[in-house]
Amino acid sequence: MIDPNASDWSDLDLLTRAEARERLVAEIGVAEQDVAEEEAAAGDGDKLVALRRRLAMLQERLES
Repeated sequence: MIDPNASDWSDLDLLTRAEARERLVAEIGVAEQDVAEEEAAAGDGDKLVALRRRLAMLQERLES
């Protein structure tokens, strides 16, 4: 997960569209890694379903 206190991630200014997209792409990368790790660990089915759902929602948001 991205540290909310690192860099400019904690500033209170409005984001440009490019900054918002950049952050969303970074979060998608984290979500993809979470899914891959859970798949590799053959973890709990409910957790994997939730992680995949989150990833799909992030990807959908990026496309809109």
